[in-house]
Amino acid sequence: PVARAATTFVVLQDVSGGESSRLQDANRRVLSWADPSPQRALLQRSDRLVVIPVRAPGALDTVYAALFNAEYPSSQLDRFAFYAELRAVLPTQVDAAWGTGLSEALRTAAFYLRDVPDGDEKVLVVFGNGEDHSPEAVTAEELRPALEGAVVVRLNAGLVERDRWTQLYQEAGARAQLVYDQAATSLLTIE
Repeated sequence: PVARAATTFVVLQDVSGGESSRLQDANRRVLSWADPSPQRALLQRSDRLVVIPVRAPGALDTVYAALFNAEYPSSQLDRFAFYAELRAVLPTQVDAAWGTGLSEALRTAAFYLRDVPDGDEKVLVVFGNGEDHSPEAVTAEELRPALEGAVVVRLNAGLVERDRWTQLYQEAGARAQLVYDQAATSLLTIE
């Protein structure tokens, strides 16, 4: 037998007002990754899934920011409980407050990614068009300890901010980046 490194997936889900048309699709996608059937799930035993909302600037509780933070279990019964809990906490409505605090959410994601054990894989998944109205933009230096060697996946990425974020993640040490616009994201499946 060969030991497999676990992967920590940190998902930033944009719940700002502009994402109302995409929120349900984003929820469906995250739930499909955690399917109770291991043949259909992206997650594997011992992988960790952390879901953090991207809220209006100043509205993210940095202490209790994660909507979900759990390890994908090995038993079928526990996987059903994992899936049910995830489905119960995913946002069903967008925020009424204006703006997108992406920098704040990235700082919170960095907190979780810095704690990934050496040898394990790190994946940051960002749903949203890249708008950031945070009063203080996040820097590559802040993210480097967390994103060094990570894979960054950006879903529903916008065109306007795409190059800015690509450069920032690259400077922060991301090993690879996958960027999909809204139309391409809707065509993605686990397979």
